[in-house]
Amino acid sequence: MISGMHLTLYSSEKKVEKLREFMREVLHLPSFDAGGEWPIFYMPGEIGCHPDKEGHARKSARYELAFICEDLDATVADLKKRGVEFIQEIDDAGWGRLTSFKMPGAINAVLYEPRYRRPRLR
Repeated sequence: MISGMHLTLYSSEKKVEKLREFMREVLHLPSFDAGGEWPIFYMPGEIGCHPDKEGHARKSARYELAFICEDLDATVADLKKRGVEFIQEIDDAGWGRLTSFKMPGAINAVLYEPRYRRPRLR
């Protein structure tokens, strides 16, 4: 039985430490050392499966990294104080409110506050 998922972020920069530091020091994500000073960041997650926005098939898949929060306005304000650059105004998508921000290594991420109820996992 599958017990979790693992997302690997490949930095566009040779030194991945900027990305690791951002995850640890700016986003305050919990982590552990998997050995050899190789940090693994962990948190609860979910996988959404969506059609292409234009409604047609692509030759390759598209992936999106998104972080969930309980209070989007407060989280954005806090992250801006820590120097995070947001690249999208807060938008109401119906199912929730969202924005986007830059991460080191040419990675853009979504931050959203869902309106749907998330079940507690056992």
